[in-house]
Amino acid sequence: MNDNELFSGCVNGNTQAQGLLYERYNKHLFKICLKYLGNEFDADDCLQDGFLHILNKLTKMDATTNIKLNGWLSVVMRNYTLDVLRKQKNEMSFDSVENFTSQLVDEEEFTTSISQNILLELIDNLSPQFNKVFKMYAIDELTHKDIAKELGISESTSKTNYHRARKKLKKALFHLDIID
Repeated sequence: MNDNELFSGCVNGNTQAQGLLYERYNKHLFKICLKYLGNEFDADDCLQDGFLHILNKLTKMDATTNIKLNGWLSVVMRNYTLDVLRKQKNEMSFDSVENFTSQLVDEEEFTTSISQNILLELIDNLSPQFNKVFKMYAIDELTHKDIAKELGISESTSKTNYHRARKKLKKALFHLDIID
């Protein structure tokens, strides 16, 4: 069964097609979850829930839609995984926040009095393009080349967006009297 037939079968609720979709793409989708979540346990949970999310989205689509299945699945799973991360943001360890902050300011400017929630709120308040690039570079530790490929932008745009995000965060920390 090719991808177009597989897509059409899943849209029409064919359980055999859904099983084949999972068999064909679960390893690829798991890698996406693992890349963002960082551990196999959370990635496996995310894969299972995310796949159900994908199946739900598929049943609402038109079977005649012409999509590149692999790309569509990757985008949906990445977005689902990012939603999971957003929900987990309040559970992040202080070590992770300190790591983010070290990306923003020099170590001597960092003060441990910064609240984890304040920093995460500042990051979330960045414009979408700055937010994505900053998180992918500072949190996920992707290279600008990988970020550019993932987001469909140039490598120089990735670098520019990261530096602008960093500058905005540094300015916000300064205005909050967190750094000098």
